[in-house]
Amino acid sequence: MMEVDQDEEGQHNVGDSIGQLDDDSEALPCPQVFAQQMSLAEFQRQATYLTHNAVDDLKQSDDYKKWVNTCSVCRSCWYDNQCLPESSCPECAGFALERPCPICKGKCGRIWTRDVEMSKSFRKAHWDGVCGLPDHERHVYMLELFMDEKDVLTGIEDLNTAAG
Repeated sequence: MMEVDQDEEGQHNVGDSIGQLDDDSEALPCPQVFAQQMSLAEFQRQATYLTHNAVDDLKQSDDYKKWVNTCSVCRSCWYDNQCLPESSCPECAGFALERPCPICKGKCGRIWTRDVEMSKSFRKAHWDGVCGLPDHERHVYMLELFMDEKDVLTGIEDLNTAAG
């Protein structure tokens, strides 16, 4: 049994009793334990550093990437290249994390990447990229994408009415 002595000033001393056992038992070697003293500021700095490293490691894990890159509507895992067509899921819109340029339907050869945060926020596919076609060619595709045939016919009728 470990003995604790009390000195004249009332201080408790473990002293030589560390490692001693009862009666005839052999003494066990005691490991030396050292504690480093540090300021609160240093402790907070180290804790912040270690926390940042742990978060960075987590963000690099496949499980985290699968969780983040999953459709919030149909639960398709974009990270695993799963998706549903736009008619079934507007958030997937037929593509996982990459797609050919949506303006020229891939004629420019550029690949756009999914803006996952925006796609999830609006529950509709959002993409980051730039069409690689020259301005005059891209303009034709933009008109096709954003102008409805009815709008064009109404505009032509308005011009004819105004001219006549």
